[in-house]
Order: sequence, then structure tokens, then C-alpha cells
Amino acid sequence: MTSNNAQSAQAPRAEGRTAEEIRGWLVSYLSTLLDTPKERIDVSTTFEHHGLDSLGAVAMLSDMARWYGEEVSSDLLDQDASIASLAQDLAAPGT
Repeated sequence: MTSNNAQSAQAPRAEGRTAEEIRGWLVSYLSTLLDTPKERIDVSTTFEHHGLDSLGAVAMLSDMARWYGEEVSSDLLDQDASIASLAQDLAAPGT
């Protein structure tokens, strides 16, 4: 039996969303938010390095939940989180 705490720590998995799709959405979002060309958004760099503060992170997660189809926990945006790591955590298994 899995405890509720263990379940809440796991990333939700929206059916059909690949890591590539999620990375693309995140790059587009940050590009628009930061007024930076998509080509300059490094997916391996932390969100913090890109200049995303806590208020921006909350807004991004809210917008992402609408696109993604499920709430995305702010716990997934720790200090070391990057576009690539978040996309991989959220991607449907096997994608």
C-alpha cells in the first residue's frame, strides 16, 4: 500500500504528453515571459538561472496546468530544476 505522502510527491502523468512536447511548451513560455528568442533558452539550465522568481513560477505552473490537463506541484521546481528535468518528470512513461 502506498501512503498519501508518497503519492503526492510523484509527478502527475498526463496521458500522451511527451518530454519533447513539454520541453517545447516550457521553452515557448519562458521565451515569451522573458522576451528572449527560443534559441537562447537552454533546457539544461535551472529556471532560477533563467530569471524565473517564485511569483513567475506560480504563474507558469498555473498556465501549465491548463495546458497539461493536471495540476503540477510546485515541489517539482526545486533549486536544481531545469526545463529538461521537469519535462522528463512530467512526461508520460516511455516517451
